[in-house]
Amino acid sequence: MRDGPNFLTRFRFKRSLQPLLCGNEEHATSNASVSSAEFQKTVGHFGREAMRAPLTITNHDSASLVMMSAAEYDRLKRRDRQVLTMDDFTDEDRAAVAASKAPSDAATFDSELDTSS
Repeated sequence: MRDGPNFLTRFRFKRSLQPLLCGNEEHATSNASVSSAEFQKTVGHFGREAMRAPLTITNHDSASLVMMSAAEYDRLKRRDRQVLTMDDFTDEDRAAVAASKAPSDAATFDSELDTSS
């Protein structure tokens, strides 16, 4: 049986992939990674895992590709194109923005503000 526990012990996975492969749902949303060599050995298995959470494929210990479900990709693409106007915000949203304060380390960028108007 290819997907059984003995199947997984044949491969050395990076620590970040272990929670995903062990079925730990608490960590299933973390971005797991696998080397391109390991990925090529069991494309089908990792394809199924990428349906649950994005999978980073590394080459020489450097991230080179991310595999994810088409639904997740579509969700991210829709989010890129989302345009909001002030009418889209509730009064509570506007009040929260008005009451928000920049963190103290953002003071570094105060010189970039145009305060002439």
